[in-house]
Amino acid sequence: VIVLIIGLFSIVCNWKIFGKAGQSKWASLVPIYNTYVLVKAAGLAGWYFALYFIPVANIYATIRVKYDLTKRLLVSYS
Repeated sequence: VIVLIIGLFSIVCNWKIFGKAGQSKWASLVPIYNTYVLVKAAGLAGWYFALYFIPVANIYATIRVKYDLTKRLLVSYS
């Protein structure tokens, strides 16, 4: 039950993030495609998506994508 609640919370949060980033909200439900869309929404090159499949490099890619996406969303609201 707890895993179901956490999963539902994650889906709702991603749905809102995709909406605020100007992307199709349904894309947040497609497992690998949603990562690619987040990379593009962050304004990074498409090859950053390939870093998600390389051990240790995926940690860097995740931090960079989240940072750039946050920066873009905050700038659009100020």
